[in-house]
Amino acid sequence: MRAALSIGDFSQITHLSVKTLRRYHEAGLLEPAEVDPYTGYRYYATTQVPTAQVIRRFRDLGMPVREVGEVLSTTDPATAPPGAPRSAGQSSTPPLPDLQVADDGS
Repeated sequence: MRAALSIGDFSQITHLSVKTLRRYHEAGLLEPAEVDPYTGYRYYATTQVPTAQVIRRFRDLGMPVREVGEVLSTTDPATAPPGAPRSAGQSSTPPLPDLQVADDGS
């Protein structure tokens, strides 16, 4: 089965250069969905686009490749490196107590 996107097409969609995609593959950060065993050509699945976009955002913020890999491989926020972004809906502050509405008698 061949993945839907060639490395060139994936590069255009994600705004990551072909050279960068090769480097991320070598580093184990973003593995192609398929690598042709005869030519070594890389193919990516459309489902990998969001991951590539997250990687690009972290790298644009200056996060080292190693740390990006750690964040992507972490499923438990409690074990994430200090300062790592949290998933939506997770907060580092405790929840606020429920507020009671005062009845003003009117």
